[in-house]
Amino acid sequence: MPSIFRKPVAIDKGVYAMSMDEARNAEITMYGQIVAKQPTNWWGDPIPGDYIIQSEFLADLDSINRAKSVTIRMNSLGGDAGVSILIHNRLRELAAKGTALTCIVDGVAMSGGSLIMCACDTVKVSQLPALGGHTAQAEAPGNTNLLWVDTSNGNILKFYDSESQTWKPVGAVWS
Repeated sequence: MPSIFRKPVAIDKGVYAMSMDEARNAEITMYGQIVAKQPTNWWGDPIPGDYIIQSEFLADLDSINRAKSVTIRMNSLGGDAGVSILIHNRLRELAAKGTALTCIVDGVAMSGGSLIMCACDTVKVSQLPALGGHTAQAEAPGNTNLLWVDTSNGNILKFYDSESQTWKPVGAVWS
């Protein structure tokens, strides 16, 4: 049976990478700050840093839009909330087409990184993850779980489980 796409995808921008094999399993590595455009100084010179730039990332995300599954490996302090929500929504569009989304937090998923993490159906975290970063509430369209980070009460990360209709701490949701 012929492959339904021409060849596997392999994109490496340093701060992020995307790949998809012939079985249509994709992986995205996001290790940087999420921004709308390359930051510049007063004179217009690029400011060095690890930036995931909106236009580049979304164009590359289109190259894996036929994936059956996408695994995102995350290590991000966040960045631009609007760009993070846009990426979140594009990932949810993939999920609506039947793509299984998984996020593995290798380091941190703070602020905008946590918004992208919340787009995934399955989230796996290390023993010592750093998630959130400020009081935030985000609901993924079509997703029954609600994320709540309460920094006024000891940085408690909870998810709303719609089946039991209760808030559960992260340890009770992810094992």
